[in-house]
Amino acid sequence: MKKPKTIESVTAKILRYPTRTLFMKSCGPDMKWLRETGNVHILDELRPSLREVKDEITVDYLMDRVRKSASLAKFEANYYKLFCWARDNGHLDKVHAVLPPKARDQINKSISVSKQVFTDQEILAHAKQFNAKSAWAAEGARQRAAGQNSHWGAARKRGTEFMDQCTAHMVDGRGRHQGNQKHTDEDLHVSALPFKHRNDWKKAKPYLYEAARNRGILEECCEHMEAAINPYKDACFIVYAYEFSDGCCYVGLTCRPEKRHAEHGKSGPVYEHIQKTGLEAVGLVVEEGLTALQAIEGEKTWQAEYLKLGRTPLWKAKAGSVGTLHRVSKWTKEAVLEEARRFQTKQAWIDGSQGTYRIAKREGWFGECVAHMPAKDTSSQMGRVTSEATKEKQRARKLGGKLSEEHKAKIGASLRGNKNARSVVSV
Repeated sequence: MKKPKTIESVTAKILRYPTRTLFMKSCGPDMKWLRETGNVHILDELRPSLREVKDEITVDYLMDRVRKSASLAKFEANYYKLFCWARDNGHLDKVHAVLPPKARDQINKSISVSKQVFTDQEILAHAKQFNAKSAWAAEGARQRAAGQNSHWGAARKRGTEFMDQCTAHMVDGRGRHQGNQKHTDEDLHVSALPFKHRNDWKKAKPYLYEAARNRGILEECCEHMEAAINPYKDACFIVYAYEFSDGCCYVGLTCRPEKRHAEHGKSGPVYEHIQKTGLEAVGLVVEEGLTALQAIEGEKTWQAEYLKLGRTPLWKAKAGSVGTLHRVSKWTKEAVLEEARRFQTKQAWIDGSQGTYRIAKREGWFGECVAHMPAKDTSSQMGRVTSEATKEKQRARKLGGKLSEEHKAKIGASLRGNKNARSVVSV
């Protein structure tokens, strides 16, 4: 007959395992018994987790665990987190010295060979060849696969500080410099010099751009830069026309005349008419030096003038319909504010004019636009209030029971009497 578990028997079993992890993996029923009886604290007292003692780890604590291991492999398997702590803090030499002579011989033949054959300068020089930790680690794996000593492995065994020194110039997977990389103000100024616009610098060197902004010297670094040209704000639009000898014409507007002229030579109504008739198009600039709004009105005016002259129009879009240009020119801050004043609530605004709602969110005008709107009233909740008795009946319903006619009538009455209820649930 199997003996019942007791505190003494489980305690003796815990002491036979060097770590709590091995005990929990090997003695599942005992672990379950400890939880059920509320005696898990015994395991914590006899075999505390590394997480609980990591702030109190000392070299003596490390050596005590090493002496209980027959080899470095056993120590790493049984105390992996402690092994990592020793490696990152440069204590593997002390670990090697405590292990039995046979184990030290094996270490010297395998694990520590790379540490013996490379100097600090050789490892640093090798690391300079790589721009990312992942690339250097991949090269270390290739070296090991080829039976060579790994510079990456040698650097890791010399501790965190030396590893940081080796990887200070490297970037992470998203192209940003490692957190330990320090850039002086002069480095940031020099980095910004080759760029004409700040957005170009931001795209090319985002980590340096952000460093300058966080340090409060972004404006200093960008003093030599020019503001990017915004064609939708400057008075640089023209209204142009193409005339054909057969009476056809095309009227349009643009802020990039050369590019637009090249486009007409490749596709579109003007190109198609040239291919169809073989006639030559005569290009004219009918108005120039216009703002975006003036150009839209000018295009409408000139299209009407050509129609009065009896010309055959080649344009297909409605006058002023220029996609992004029309939207950007129309929805200024004043226009968005005026549009928002038409609505009394945020919900009514997004239902009636979603485009301006999103523009206000994007441009940072939202708070000003909704200042006249009431705050959301959360005092009333949607649906009906459910009592404990009703919840019990609902649970019974889910389990297969049926609601009485009286209860169905109560549900219907509560829904009809609640103005916030969205719909009546049929049962």
